[in-house]
Amino acid sequence: MNKMNHKRSVSLWIAVILLLTSVLASGILSGCSSKNGDMRPAEQDSDGKTYQKEDYNSNVGSDTASKPDGEGNSQDQAGNIVQAPAVLSEEKLVYTCDMTVETTEYQKTASALKAKIKEFGGIIEAETETDSDTTWYYSNHTRYGATMRLILTIRIPSERYSEFLESAGSLGKVRQKAQHVQNISRRYSDTEARIKALETEEERLLEMLKKAQSVEEMLYVEERLTDVEYELSTQRSALSGMDLDVAYSTINITLTEVLEYTEEERPGVTFIQRVGNAFSDTWDFFKDFSEGFVIVLIYLIPFMILAAIVLAFIFIVRKAKDKKHPERVEARKARKEARQIRKYGKPAIPEKTEQSKE
Repeated sequence: MNKMNHKRSVSLWIAVILLLTSVLASGILSGCSSKNGDMRPAEQDSDGKTYQKEDYNSNVGSDTASKPDGEGNSQDQAGNIVQAPAVLSEEKLVYTCDMTVETTEYQKTASALKAKIKEFGGIIEAETETDSDTTWYYSNHTRYGATMRLILTIRIPSERYSEFLESAGSLGKVRQKAQHVQNISRRYSDTEARIKALETEEERLLEMLKKAQSVEEMLYVEERLTDVEYELSTQRSALSGMDLDVAYSTINITLTEVLEYTEEERPGVTFIQRVGNAFSDTWDFFKDFSEGFVIVLIYLIPFMILAAIVLAFIFIVRKAKDKKHPERVEARKARKEARQIRKYGKPAIPEKTEQSKE
């Protein structure tokens, strides 16, 4: 019995200690909250009236308080959830296409393409036209290669996107076409929710600005209001850009000039055909080279005539000086013999015959 009474007394004391601990803990927590929330120092305004300074951080909120969560919803300054649109009226799709078209009639096709852009209600954002012809040495020549290229970046209303691609492809031979579709519905919904939360915060800040009782309060609210208005303008601009991308699809078209359309699948070539093609290509190369050489030669004829006149003048002047000064001729001969001796050695002296001695 003594042991049982001892155990009961121990259990009773443990229960009393736990109860006291919980009471003390709750008292400490409530005291801390009252200390942080209500026991703010009183201040006086310019009229000498005493007021309790409001905690504007809890009223205005921080940047993170109004950011959308993973579901596309946002929180305002009071912690209320601003619901994002659950279902968009339509999917926000952005279409882009890169397309290369070949044509044998460049000028005609380029004009027809620009006319179609205007017909479909599109606009040209960028245009680049190049000519890769490097034949500089004669004019009015026969063009041996297709050199023109037109690169356009255009915007077409999205409802006529597919129709325009089909119509533009009929102007020539489509060599390459790559289409991309980007779904921006979630980003669009998040941006709308963000704008709604910022507008709510802006309204509350304006109300607080009207009720401000000191310069310090006004400055604090105006600073936060400036940040909200800037971010609101940024988000509205992003939303406007997304609306434009959805309404008008982007198409990059490259129009290339060719002499003739190449076959997609070429038949096999025999050895005899390859030999014949080699002779034909060689003859074409020789003919082109000969024509080019003759044309260059024609351009050089005036310079050749001028060079001949200069050389003839120098020759005549030299001959006239040699006649007036014969010693110049002898000096040149001596210099020539000296060069031969240095190069080949002293020439052999012929032996005198007996007849010459007699």
